[in-house]
Amino acid sequence: MNDHIVSRGWQANFTDDHTVSILDVVTGKIVDDTRRIKSNFARPDFLTYLDSEGNPVRDVDDAFTKVERKVLNRVREIRVGNCKAEHRDAVAELFGIHLVRSDALRVAKLRLMGETAADYPARAERSEAVREQFIATLGRPPLPGELETMAWDWQKRQIETNEFFVENLPSMQQKMRDMMARYHVQVIEAPEPLPGFVLGDVPVVHANLLQQRYGFRDRLALGDCDYLAAPLSRRVAVLFTAQRLPHAVLATKKTVSKFNAVTLFAAHREVLCNPADVLHVKRLWAQRDRFRSSGPLAGR
Repeated sequence: MNDHIVSRGWQANFTDDHTVSILDVVTGKIVDDTRRIKSNFARPDFLTYLDSEGNPVRDVDDAFTKVERKVLNRVREIRVGNCKAEHRDAVAELFGIHLVRSDALRVAKLRLMGETAADYPARAERSEAVREQFIATLGRPPLPGELETMAWDWQKRQIETNEFFVENLPSMQQKMRDMMARYHVQVIEAPEPLPGFVLGDVPVVHANLLQQRYGFRDRLALGDCDYLAAPLSRRVAVLFTAQRLPHAVLATKKTVSKFNAVTLFAAHREVLCNPADVLHVKRLWAQRDRFRSSGPLAGR
């Protein structure tokens, strides 16, 4: 089953006919002029793992889908003149889901497991807490090397079943949601005739622009970012800010380009745009370093 790493409901906010144009951020080429959002930003069984009997488990995707259905309608209400506490909380829910349900986090988890894999079984063998848990569960002390063998088997199973990625995503999402809910939301709009916002396969950008580090790809924790934002639709975007900042209707193409450039730099492989914005996105990619920001965009 295809799991959307960016929900179809969110993607639908960028199109009138359920098709979007796709730019490859590595080559700068438009790889699809009219891709259906039904198949866009989707990965086979991304949030599925196998239980101990080999049965597929999709509890996490089902839970996230229910939350998305509830919050997307509230998110669509957000405008410069309409952003209340309940809107901020809905955005925090949506952002939290997409921060954890991402290629970037999966790669980061794989990297961490790879870095600790060689040492973990030996540490498990020496751990008194692991030994005590073994005795409490099986009623006997472990044989020499048994804990180490079990640790190797556990690591192998985590990778083969995808459980290493899925298992703690709900708790991670809740922590991120609660962190964001403590901040303010600034709404910005890009009215006609300005080009619209673009949405990446990493839709929620958390970055340290001063250091030019982008998300989990660059080992950046959410609490260490100086920029946290995403477009909600082709014409509306939001930023989480420590201080309350006035909402703004953007007046220049340059400001839209600076916001969109951050999305390009943060993307894993692709960004989508409304087909009417293809020319803007292609030109922006070619000049992206010109619009690179080294400090927070909020308030500009």
